[in-house]
Amino acid sequence: MQTVSGEVIEQLSEIKHSVETVEGGFTTVASAVEEQTLTSKEIASNMNLASEALSSINTNIDNITMAVGSANEHAEEGAKLYRSLQA
Repeated sequence: MQTVSGEVIEQLSEIKHSVETVEGGFTTVASAVEEQTLTSKEIASNMNLASEALSSINTNIDNITMAVGSANEHAEEGAKLYRSLQA
């Protein structure tokens, strides 16, 4: 009877060790998943910031294009006025 009890205790000890090993693996995986989630959120945030910056750049380019167009119109008017004064 004592031999059987000793074997049962030994087997239970091995099972406990196996469970602890698996639990350690789960903890490692959970930590890696959490870290990946945080990294993904940071990447998404950075992409959002980059998108906003690009939108601002596009707006600024549109404003510059309009300003250049207006400057060209004024330059043409100035050139016409100058030619009319030369005549």
